[in-house]
Amino acid sequence: MKKSGSILKNLASRRRFLQNGMISAGAATIGTGLLPRSSSAFAQGGDDSSGKLSRGDASILRFLAAAEILESDLSEQYWELSSAAGIAHRGDFASKINPYNPDLIKAITFTAGFHFGFIEQGGTSLYPALAQRVRDPEVLRVVLSIGPSEALHFQVWHDKAGNANAGNPPMTVVDPINNNSTVTFVNLTVPTGNDAVDELLAANLIMPEPCPFLNRSFPVCSIVRPTETTAAAMGVVKAFTADGLFIGQSGEFMQLLHDLATDADQARRE
Repeated sequence: MKKSGSILKNLASRRRFLQNGMISAGAATIGTGLLPRSSSAFAQGGDDSSGKLSRGDASILRFLAAAEILESDLSEQYWELSSAAGIAHRGDFASKINPYNPDLIKAITFTAGFHFGFIEQGGTSLYPALAQRVRDPEVLRVVLSIGPSEALHFQVWHDKAGNANAGNPPMTVVDPINNNSTVTFVNLTVPTGNDAVDELLAANLIMPEPCPFLNRSFPVCSIVRPTETTAAAMGVVKAFTADGLFIGQSGEFMQLLHDLATDADQARRE
């Protein structure tokens, strides 16, 4: 498995593929040459049959690109925080922290593990959920090819978060920026005495578990994530908002994000 640092860096490549390779000046067409066949949906052209994306497919790609941009930006913020906590850094932030505080660096790292685990498990549902609304086979190829990477990244973050502060006593760290608030990380590898709880907290518990799927009258089945397609994009926006990811953002930003999600959810395969 890749190290968590490599995953953070690779977010940018996924973002650039979706943004630069698929979004062209807000139009519903894609630059030529992304995929080899001349009949590609990513070739410039006239109607759908000659290569122009449908409005729904373009909306789905735009929203996925926006989601990758947000995730990549969050990873950059974690990098900046950890750098500022570990070395001399410019700005007011550096004046409020101890640049030699290893616990603060650990807290940032541990928080990133839990935070990105939350984001990646949502992405594992988002891609296949929106794939059900894609019309063009080549766009479907793009969405289905990128989507599984979300599940693999979730597995790594699950392992990283599960091993946060492993083998150590509870660690409490003071946040010097947010009113000296505190966060405490416990050793999740310590047995609780409850086998069911201990199994759920196992860092290597990364395989899908049997669960009800499609209909509770059916036998249980192991699946990766739920893939309900109704309001899938808006569900991501609501989850990110509830998570506090957009605190401080402007009304215009939130409106744009809601518009992108609405357009993606309105896409139809027909």
